[in-house]
Amino acid sequence: KTFSRELYFNLITYAAEAIELFDLVATMLYRELFGNEGFGHGVRDSVFTTFIGFERTTPIREINTDKINRLFAVKGIVIRCSDIYPEMKAAYLKCVACGKGCDGIPIIRGQIQEPRKCNFCQTSSSFEIIHNLCTFTDKQHVKLQETPEFIPEGGMPSHINLIVYDDLVDSVKPGDYIDVVGIYR
Repeated sequence: KTFSRELYFNLITYAAEAIELFDLVATMLYRELFGNEGFGHGVRDSVFTTFIGFERTTPIREINTDKINRLFAVKGIVIRCSDIYPEMKAAYLKCVACGKGCDGIPIIRGQIQEPRKCNFCQTSSSFEIIHNLCTFTDKQHVKLQETPEFIPEGGMPSHINLIVYDDLVDSVKPGDYIDVVGIYR
């Protein structure tokens, strides 16, 4: 469906926040329609939105600071894919003073949002992370090179590094021509 100009501007400008809301609403709607079918047991715990059919793509060579934290589209050739790595999505913390645990502590931009005090014993800064009870997701690094038509005569091809998560992990291989919609960080 097409977006209004204002919604399109907000989506591009506040991409991270907008996509998080889209994912939350999609997950709530899915659960409302289908219950917990397809969730749990390590399969997934949310629905992810995907954007396709972007009208404007940015050549890799023209990506600069005005794209930081904005949603944009780019085309290119995959030249390298890393191994798959785990990345923590939610932490499980345990108070070292009383032994009580805190489950589902969010990770926001790589930082664990540790509570200041234990809710049970009121001890400050007394938490340790219990790794085997944390929630993880898959992560992969992909190197994308500009397509030949954008390389100036006698020039070297430009490239960007992508980080893909969840369902996008292991979805491309070197040599694939792809269109990517993402947030530039």
